[in-house]
Amino acid sequence: MPPSYAGVSVGMTLMFGGAKGPSSFQSVQTIIDMWAMQRIRAFDRANPLPPSAQLWVLRRQRAQREGELPHGEEQLEPSYLHNYIDDNCGTALDDPVPTPDELADIVIDPTPTQALGGTFPEPDARVLVHAKILIHALRLAGLTVSMKKVLVGEPTPSSPSVSPSIGSTTCSKCPISRGRAC
Repeated sequence: MPPSYAGVSVGMTLMFGGAKGPSSFQSVQTIIDMWAMQRIRAFDRANPLPPSAQLWVLRRQRAQREGELPHGEEQLEPSYLHNYIDDNCGTALDDPVPTPDELADIVIDPTPTQALGGTFPEPDARVLVHAKILIHALRLAGLTVSMKKVLVGEPTPSSPSVSPSIGSTTCSKCPISRGRAC
């Protein structure tokens, strides 16, 4: 019997007008996002969170033990990443961290964020590094990132907010928020 191999096959054509094409693309995008999140988690482990965020994690661990919060590593991270078809959106803190050398060539223009009333983060803000890690992962996977549409920045008046109790989030229709990268 010949050996079997595991792998991933990606169809290079999509049919539009139905749900199959976008659904197939989103499936591929989700795999890439999961890989990017692994890289983001590794980065965060190598660059500890500020003391206030470490306290937030401890409070959430306690909430998990007491049954007030679902179990899972993702519940203990002050960052988030999701996609919808070919768009990504994420959140992260804006504390200063070093930018890894392999991300040095990724430049995110502050203009789109500022045009929507947001404030672009400092050059080595964690949220900016997270966005660059995602962009790097997308590029390594062979996808093109529309850099003119990348938003990273501070909130506008109607942006999402986080409750300090156990970190619940509410969101309006605003496309950017504090430490949010879309």
